[in-house]
Amino acid sequence: MHYFCVYHERRILDNSTEAREHCKPIPNDLLATHIISAVSFGIDVVIVLQVPADDQTAERIDVALKKIQTQWKNSSDISHSIEDDVNILEKITLTKIYSNLIRITKMTSFIEICQFIDRNKQKINEYCPIEYTLQPIEWLYPDTVSSYPSYLPLDKIYIDKFEKHLIEILNSYKQISDLLEYYSNQILPDYLKELLVEMESEYRSLQVLYESGILRLTTLMMEIHSGQANVDEIDPALEHYDQTIFKAYIQIILKKLMLIIEEIQYVNSSQPEKLKYNQFSETEINQHVMEQMLECQIATEKQSDDEIFSNDQVLDNK
Repeated sequence: MHYFCVYHERRILDNSTEAREHCKPIPNDLLATHIISAVSFGIDVVIVLQVPADDQTAERIDVALKKIQTQWKNSSDISHSIEDDVNILEKITLTKIYSNLIRITKMTSFIEICQFIDRNKQKINEYCPIEYTLQPIEWLYPDTVSSYPSYLPLDKIYIDKFEKHLIEILNSYKQISDLLEYYSNQILPDYLKELLVEMESEYRSLQVLYESGILRLTTLMMEIHSGQANVDEIDPALEHYDQTIFKAYIQIILKKLMLIIEEIQYVNSSQPEKLKYNQFSETEINQHVMEQMLECQIATEKQSDDEIFSNDQVLDNK
């Protein structure tokens, strides 16, 4: 479920000449290409819900959610709907929240989120920015001679390649993260908890590979945009050994994790017996993989002084 509502906006004057009178002069060596001319404030919430497997219960939850969604669209008070459906809404078993408001992201109850939104509709101070409007810097300062570097756009075919590759590895990476988070919060026998702790340790090693790979691909993207690299380097980069190792390591961890989950489900459905899960030995993880993980970790540490941003700019903190 997605709730998005703008309650307040701050913007500079629409007339650039009048707006310039209220703005400070800019330095001649400015590297910026755009200015923020407006900021919108409000609430933006994406709520991911997991409902029980029972079809009748899931259908009743769908009806209650559609009722709330309709009232949100009509800017109506939803408190009565929540009171009427509180028993069925409490059957939602898992809630994940993504929002521009940190307070909301820490909530774990769908009802709590709804009540918060309903309570704070008119409290402008509660809201954080959700949208920024950009204008070319020449709009405000037409005489500006910017010395920013050239930007070469990528053809759609290369963008699609990057996107497909990144979505694939992110989905696998997130799958492991979500499974570990979900099952680690359950009440389990000690031997299963110990196995999950071991998996969390392996997941941290996986993070090293993931972050190193993302950093390398981000750097390549920036170099292509700036003309320092060629698009011919994209295919070899996507088939680079760190990407291959990352995918292989994901499959190893997933295989182990699914065996543990099978054991958890077996324990939850019957009397616990001796562990059926046979632990993998460290030798099953190729030594070459471990060596490359160490190299990736070293490379990541060397680049700890650099911050990579989604706008393809590198900020050197040295």
